[in-house]
Amino acid sequence: PGVGLTLLIGNLIFSQMAVRMTRKYGRQYTAQPYGMNAPSLFATVFNVMYPVYFSTGSFMTAYHVALAANFYVGVISTFVGFFGPVVLKFVPPAALLTPTA
Repeated sequence: PGVGLTLLIGNLIFSQMAVRMTRKYGRQYTAQPYGMNAPSLFATVFNVMYPVYFSTGSFMTAYHVALAANFYVGVISTFVGFFGPVVLKFVPPAALLTPTA
């Protein structure tokens, strides 16, 4: 239920952003799809939860370590996000999209 509610709210927010930008700039915008990040999900499961669970035998410990890891990734991503405009001055946007191809 929590993931479903998160996806609903996230998609509504991104849709509203697209509508506001369309009205403000007078051209069509498409909302960024909001969903679960499968690559990071697999990285968390196999690189964080899996070793912790099999070394401790406690799924709750593995769960708590995964929560902490996700929190720290969020903090780091937020901090690094401030450098995005600087990166765009030196790296073409097409080069940044290459990993998603």
